[in-house]
Amino acid sequence: MWCDAATKRAMTSLQQSCATLRRILQQHLLLARRLLRLTKAQSEALIVGDIRRLSEIEAQQRDTIAQQQALEPQREEATRLLITALGLRGVSRLSEFLPNLPVEERKAFTQIRNELIKTQEELGEVKQRNIRLLENALEFTQMSLESLTQTVFKRSRYGTNLVALSAPAFLLDSRA
Repeated sequence: MWCDAATKRAMTSLQQSCATLRRILQQHLLLARRLLRLTKAQSEALIVGDIRRLSEIEAQQRDTIAQQQALEPQREEATRLLITALGLRGVSRLSEFLPNLPVEERKAFTQIRNELIKTQEELGEVKQRNIRLLENALEFTQMSLESLTQTVFKRSRYGTNLVALSAPAFLLDSRA
């Protein structure tokens, strides 16, 4: 009889640990998806040059990342409790203790894990696209500034004495 009660307590502990970790991972997934949506919106704002919208998105991204970071200690603790409930030692990653979970739990955790991986990969791709957009915008700005600077310091040939020119001329020389 005592063995049955201990087994029931162990199963309840395992079920509770699984439910807690699954809930935390689902929250991580929701936050990762939100970050992906924000990063895609950032792409659109970069393309149209909406600086105000970029600032708003950046603030929302910082908030989402802060929420993810705040969730991390809870995930670590839930993982530790689940590993203890499974009676394992020396493992810390989901992929390491996944085979030891009951079949239904293993399916649920595998699905969440795969969705997290997929979301992170897509987020990485969108971030790389945004980096390229920013680099292109920077190159365009630099090229424009160089073009304007070269025009400003070009000698004016319209109505001026080329020998007496001592100041930079703009498109129309004000002394002419």
